[in-house]
Amino acid sequence: MQWFRDAGVFKEASMQWIVDGGVWKEVSGAGQLLTPGDFFEGGYFMGRITQGGTAYALIVAPKTGGEANLPWSPATLATGVTDPVDGPGNTAALVAIGGKPAASFCHDLSLNGFTDWYLPATNELLEIMRFGSFLPTVDAFVNYYWTSTEDTTQNRAQRVIAGGGVAGGDPKGNYNRVRAVRRVAF
Repeated sequence: MQWFRDAGVFKEASMQWIVDGGVWKEVSGAGQLLTPGDFFEGGYFMGRITQGGTAYALIVAPKTGGEANLPWSPATLATGVTDPVDGPGNTAALVAIGGKPAASFCHDLSLNGFTDWYLPATNELLEIMRFGSFLPTVDAFVNYYWTSTEDTTQNRAQRVIAGGGVAGGDPKGNYNRVRAVRRVAF
């Protein structure tokens, strides 16, 4: 899928597109083409998600400064933070509980002029991983990445496998990669 920005508004492309030398080019219509992997709003545009009737562009932080290798939580107690779509809400809840290094890393991040980074929810990260191959090699996803979604088993949280786009639970004390994300409303 491709989106474009026309007069500051994101629109899903409904016109013709072609691939020329590996780059998507607009055949007809107007606006700024926005394709997965484009650097935009402090990070890389990597898809979209809809929550509460609002569509959001998902922006992934660059690896340098925006990624860490951390445990989800040293504690195994259940948090009740299980929303598969609301990364910002999950992150805020986890930070309020305290002692959640992965969520705190993203929440506290100030990068490329933005401070609204968060730990993505499972469905957000799965959407992002669909377009993972569009990232520059230096910013590519590798291994496992935590989400802000707690697993149904209290001592586990959801993680997503880079390249495979498969979600599954992992013990919260394990170290996995964390990649900050932010949203921009369409």
